[in-house]
Amino acid sequence: MAWLIYEGQVVASVDSRYSVKSRSFQSCHKKLIAVRGVLLIKHTAVIHNLGAPAAVDVVLLDKDFVVIKEMLLEKNRILLINRAAKYILLASPKTLANYPIGKGDSLRLTDD
Repeated sequence: MAWLIYEGQVVASVDSRYSVKSRSFQSCHKKLIAVRGVLLIKHTAVIHNLGAPAAVDVVLLDKDFVVIKEMLLEKNRILLINRAAKYILLASPKTLANYPIGKGDSLRLTDD
């Protein structure tokens, strides 16, 4: 289990999805709802929320885990990912609400 750290505080537990099969929408969305955690996806061109019951928080990160953009992806929407984004964090709505994460902020991941 990995942890997402922002300014020295643990924000959420992180589940990494690097293979194509593990990044399937159904798999990812069910996991978001179940654990109220964050999914980390590496190198993807499109994120969608089609058929989902709720919106999803999306944070685009560069190779050094610096925030490029953060947004709320409403249900039944498709988002084309900026090429500069090497990692994408998906979180259930309001998981990141207590942390003022914005463009230019640096995040990091730690293992147990």
